[in-house]
Amino acid sequence: MSYKLGEAPALATTTNPVVVSTATAPNLGDVLTASGPTAAAWLPAAGGGAEIFAKRGASTITIGPVGSGGGTATSNVTTWFNEGIIIRIRLAASANTVQTTLEFYARDTFLAADLLYQATNVDAWNNAYIDLVPDYYTDEDATAELHVKITNNGANPASYDLEVVGLGQ
Repeated sequence: MSYKLGEAPALATTTNPVVVSTATAPNLGDVLTASGPTAAAWLPAAGGGAEIFAKRGASTITIGPVGSGGGTATSNVTTWFNEGIIIRIRLAASANTVQTTLEFYARDTFLAADLLYQATNVDAWNNAYIDLVPDYYTDEDATAELHVKITNNGANPASYDLEVVGLGQ
């Protein structure tokens, strides 16, 4: 079966459909957790409507140097988005350190209660750490920043190149 650009297949109805007004897009978290039709039903039709994924974030930053033996560094990456999905993470270290922790937080206070993502015991030296599993991100202080914390538990100080790609609003 084929469709023309802008057409979508008919979807089965549900008791909880997700409805999008052309005036405002829904909260992304509500859309992702709602039961209802597929994404094709809440994306705007060709030629009108509000786009849900209005911004593509792609940032490559260098963090560090980060001291060895539990040293930490934080960064608030600007030109990000307030809410969306992180679709690619890549972390590479500049020195031989094989016990790195990478964390993303909802606020720039970096409190444990605001932890959104954590990868522990990462070897970012021998092979870059890559995560392609989609992760939900929300910036609770509404500054359109990605709040990053890196902890170096290895024996050598290192700087880190972090690449993060996401879709959001």
